[in-house]
Amino acid sequence: YDRTIESIVSAARNYSASNNLGYPTEKYPLFVSELQDEGFLALDIKSPIDESEMNGCVWYYWDEDHKQYIFEYDNICTIEAPSIDITYNASLINSNGWAKENIAATLVGTGEIKYCISNSECEPAEAVVNGSNTKFITDEGTSYICASSTNILGESTSLCRSFNLDKTAPTI
Repeated sequence: YDRTIESIVSAARNYSASNNLGYPTEKYPLFVSELQDEGFLALDIKSPIDESEMNGCVWYYWDEDHKQYIFEYDNICTIEAPSIDITYNASLINSNGWAKENIAATLVGTGEIKYCISNSECEPAEAVVNGSNTKFITDEGTSYICASSTNILGESTSLCRSFNLDKTAPTI
C-alpha cells in the first residue's frame, strides 16, 4: 500500500516538473484522475489491501522554509464548497430600512473572496487581502456591496446586499 502511494506521489512530482505549479503556500490538489488523464499515472490503480480503486488526490504546496514542494496523498480529498456572507450591525438600521451612520460590513467566506461597492449591483472584482475583510459604506443613498467566494476547483458563489444611508440631520 505504501509503495502504491509512493507511486502516486511520484507521479505528482513528475507532473509538477513538467508543469508550472507556481509556489502556493496553501495546499492545492492534483487529482489522481488528472494525473491519469495526463499520462503520469496508470489508469487502473488498485489498493493492494482490498482491491478498491485508489482515487483522491495529492495535495501540494511550497514550503518556503525548506525551498521545496511538499506532496501528500489523500484518498478522500474533499474540498470545501465556497461560501460567502456579509455581516453588519443590524441595530444601525431603523424601521424604515435606513441607517444614520456609516455601516461596517464584514465579508466572511471560504476560498478566495472578491468584492465591489457601488450604487447598483456590481460584479465582484477586487480581491480581499487577508485580514482586511471589513468594508465601509460611507456614501449617502443606496449602496450595494457584492461579494463572491471561489474555491480551488473554481466553484463560486455570490451575494449582494443593499444598504440605505442617510447621515444628514433633518432641518425644520
